[in-house]
Amino acid sequence: MIHYTLSGIVAVPGGAGGFILAGIINKRMSLTVEQQLRAIFIMAVASLFAMLMFTVQCDTAPLADMSSYHQQFDRL
Repeated sequence: MIHYTLSGIVAVPGGAGGFILAGIINKRMSLTVEQQLRAIFIMAVASLFAMLMFTVQCDTAPLADMSSYHQQFDRL
């Protein structure tokens, strides 16, 4: 139950801030509807590429734990 509340605490102000920021940008730059749609499309494509970057994975490095063999201990 608490995770629903925490996600709402993050999502609602973020959405409201986005609407306010978009309104300020549109008013300051005097964008037409066509220019607004072009900006929305560019931001959507940019966010898609940003989300895809999270799916790129590196090779997993081996971690040292109690069950793995360590060559350093042979020298002791």
